[in-house]
Amino acid sequence: MYKRVCESFAFAYYFTQTEYPIIQNLVSDDAGEYKMLALSQMLCWVHDARYYNKLSPQIENHRIIVSNFKERYWKYYNQLLNYKQVPDEKTKLELEEKFDELFKPTTHYFALNKAIQRTRDNKKDLLTVLKRVLKA
Repeated sequence: MYKRVCESFAFAYYFTQTEYPIIQNLVSDDAGEYKMLALSQMLCWVHDARYYNKLSPQIENHRIIVSNFKERYWKYYNQLLNYKQVPDEKTKLELEEKFDELFKPTTHYFALNKAIQRTRDNKKDLLTVLKRVLKA
């Protein structure tokens, strides 16, 4: 209980102090403690990718499935980076559709499906970039 009271006081001070600006947008992993630190949290794709990097399939077919998936994952990530440079509504909609296509847990490797579902569950926070860029 003491720890939580101290955390509460620390957060209260942080959000009322004027010496340092309050973090508006924070890009981080999905650890719970970050949710209270900024006004808006975006999830980091590199942190999300670690769940795929931790997979160690023993069957050759599963290794190929993971390798192919990771290749498409990073291709999609690069499309998001390109979108940040030249944002437009059409590309935004295409990227949202591509997300849904890529992150369907329908492979023959259960552990990969589980990781894909985790990413799918975080869709809103991973695709925040599509909303932030057009408003900027």
